[in-house]
Order: sequence, then structure tokens, then C-alpha cells
Amino acid sequence: MGGCESTHSNSEAAGSDHDQDLAQVVKKEKEDQVVETLKVVGTVAAVVVGVALVGWGLSQLVDGLEEKSNKKKMMKAPGRDFRIFRDDFERDPSGYFRSLRH
Repeated sequence: MGGCESTHSNSEAAGSDHDQDLAQVVKKEKEDQVVETLKVVGTVAAVVVGVALVGWGLSQLVDGLEEKSNKKKMMKAPGRDFRIFRDDFERDPSGYFRSLRH
């Protein structure tokens, strides 16, 4: 083998090592991008769930305040699919049922 042939094969081997190193760097960068994307998606999901829970909690608080402000107890209307004030029904139950027949 001449001097040129030996140098040529060594440079091919060095080029192959460089290509492998470059491929590993690119693969690592892609993996890092995937991890960062998953972190962002997880953060966004956590924020959405948090906002939903706060909204639900506020709606429960408002509902509780409205019920306390009314202070009148409600009941399901007999024979109907809605609610009525219990006091009104108990004041005149026969009148309630009489009005159902008319």
C-alpha cells in the first residue's frame, strides 16, 4: 500500500465516526425537543384542569349563597318535573292538587 491509500482509508474512518457523532447529536436534540414539548403540554393541561376546578368551586359557592339567601326550602312538585317552595305546598296541599285537575 502506498502512502496515499493509507491516508485515504483513515480519513474515511474519521468521516464515518464524525457522521455517527453528528447522528447522535441530532437524535439527542430531537429527544430533548420531545421532552420539552411534553413538559409544555403537561403544563397547559394542568392549567386547564386548575381553571376548571376553580370555576366549579366558584359555581358551588355561588349556588350555596343563593340557597342561603332564599332560605325557603324547595321540594319536587308532586306529579310534576319541577321544584316548588315547600312552605307554599304545606300551606295548602289540597289546593295544589285541585289546581292539577283544572
